Amino acid sequence: MEEKDEAGVFLRKKEKGRKIYVEKESMDRRAVDWIKETAKTPNFWIAIIVVAIVITLYLVFAQAKTCNNYSCFEEVMKSCEKASFINEGAEASWGYKIIGTSGSECNIEVSLLNAKQGALELEGLVGYKMNCFYPLGEASYPEKDLSKCHGRLKEEFQALTIAKLHTLIIEKLKQYSEQLESAGV
Repeated sequence: MEEKDEAGVFLRKKEKGRKIYVEKESMDRRAVDWIKETAKTPNFWIAIIVVAIVITLYLVFAQAKTCNNYSCFEEVMKSCEKASFINEGAEASWGYKIIGTSGSECNIEVSLLNAKQGALELEGLVGYKMNCFYPLGEASYPEKDLSKCHGRLKEEFQALTIAKLHTLIIEKLKQYSEQLESAGV
């Protein structure tokens, strides 16, 4: 026999040996029972299928915008709308993907897609990525200002730059050394 208390919570009387006690039925238990009963009905499964279709359609059709030129990318970067763009530069092809806002900044994922002729030292960096953070309303080529970027591509690019500078310094020191020797100093 079930009864309700003053709060409307069901009470169950149980017998255990000769003792009779009353236990409140938890709301969680009633929710689980309701779900079990509802899951047996066709309407429940129709609702689940409709929700799954809506989510699938959203994921398929709510894709990021693809820009075909820099002016399009510049506009969406200023407003930080999800978009992608491939910049075919003289030395390399860069892939830009606007991830979205991060605080008051726009997060852009930059990847080196292809190193072109004349930029053979960049070949080892193909496939690496970095994230660049620009203030909202600002737009430029993200790889031009590495101080706003973080990630493996930035680290490797800086290591390459340092190696180039090291080679240049050694060459200049050799030239100065030769000039000093020829001058008799």
